[in-house]
Amino acid sequence: MGLGLDTPWGGDDLSALSDIAPDAVLAPKVSSPGVLHDLRRRLPESVAVWAMIETCSAILALDRIVGAAAEVGLTTLVAGTNDLAKEMHCRPGNERGPLLAALSAIVCAGRSAGLTILDGVFNHTDDPSRFEQECRQGRAWGYDGKTLIHPGQIATANEIFGPSDEETAAASRIVEAFASPDVMARGVIRIDGQMVERLHLEDAQRTLAYRDAIRAAGAEG
Repeated sequence: MGLGLDTPWGGDDLSALSDIAPDAVLAPKVSSPGVLHDLRRRLPESVAVWAMIETCSAILALDRIVGAAAEVGLTTLVAGTNDLAKEMHCRPGNERGPLLAALSAIVCAGRSAGLTILDGVFNHTDDPSRFEQECRQGRAWGYDGKTLIHPGQIATANEIFGPSDEETAAASRIVEAFASPDVMARGVIRIDGQMVERLHLEDAQRTLAYRDAIRAAGAEG
């Protein structure tokens, strides 16, 4: 759920959490760690904190925001592309070129703290081909997923941000290869004629974790 403490309804929303028990709370307009510390003090310990990065001030304070992740239980950064474009007075267009520097900064900051990073919403619910293009763009830039505003966007987002059969098979080969007793202590091996390092093993493990998470979500649904 989303929660803005600086709104007239913030206090009531917080009170309602005791009955709702959400997995996470998304804080909008996070421009400094202070907002997150305040939210953490007023949330149940079990509730994770997500931060919406949608102001110019937030982009400039990213290092301090992610630096507070462990203290405040911050697990996720969400790019607030609509508000960010408004603050920047820019016109993103189909390729979102004017937002690229900010979107890349969010990825770098999130990765430095081991956080999940979600791309912003796509506003045109009647343009599925352009939505697909934007999902592919977000994944190419390093985002883990995309925030959605319509049920019709779910399947496309899962398909694009989830690992393909080919990626899953390649990841499985890497994990199995490094698990072999004769290479467990080695940093570099060859698989299918290519050099594979332990950094590729981490990527492979992440790919399989995504696959398992998507399967689990499908089973629950």
